[in-house]
Amino acid sequence: MISLFPILFFYEVTCNSSESLPFFYKVFSILARTINYFRTLSILFVTRFNIHTLKSVMLFLLCACLVSACSLWKERLKSEHPAWMEGEWSAVGLQVNIPQTWTMELIVDGKNYEIRYPTLECSGVWTLEGSTQNKAVFTEVVTYGFERCTNGGKIVVTKIDKFHLSFSYFSPKNGKLEAYATLTNSKFQESYKI
Repeated sequence: MISLFPILFFYEVTCNSSESLPFFYKVFSILARTINYFRTLSILFVTRFNIHTLKSVMLFLLCACLVSACSLWKERLKSEHPAWMEGEWSAVGLQVNIPQTWTMELIVDGKNYEIRYPTLECSGVWTLEGSTQNKAVFTEVVTYGFERCTNGGKIVVTKIDKFHLSFSYFSPKNGKLEAYATLTNSKFQESYKI
């Protein structure tokens, strides 16, 4: 029975945390559960086992708590502007479900994300949902060319290096990947002009 407590704790930390809760609330919630488990373990161990075994189990639980808190901290999405996206970007996109390519232009100026698809004759803006050090998630809002471009798609942009970004478009209907591209910064393109 006692060996189930670390497993239950690990489940609580890794599987049972709600994405809608603020990050620090999650960490404090994890710490509160850890203290509760420590109390329960103390009562069980004091009556059945020696103090060295109790210390070992408590150390294990504390390490599990710290590892989980660090992974939550690293992966959390922030609503801060990803500065690494600043500038003008362009690419040729590839449609996954049909054999089609199209051009795209992204202009990032502060917290404004303007997207254009010249060959599809539509354009819009991206609304930032969250970002990490190398990834940003957006919702695409089509403002021109509604009949040619789907509104409400999920966009995931990943930093490759300071001149290249990976673009992935996911359908608002079923969440499947529908298009992708590698965006190149205009400064990089200009450096290759003669």
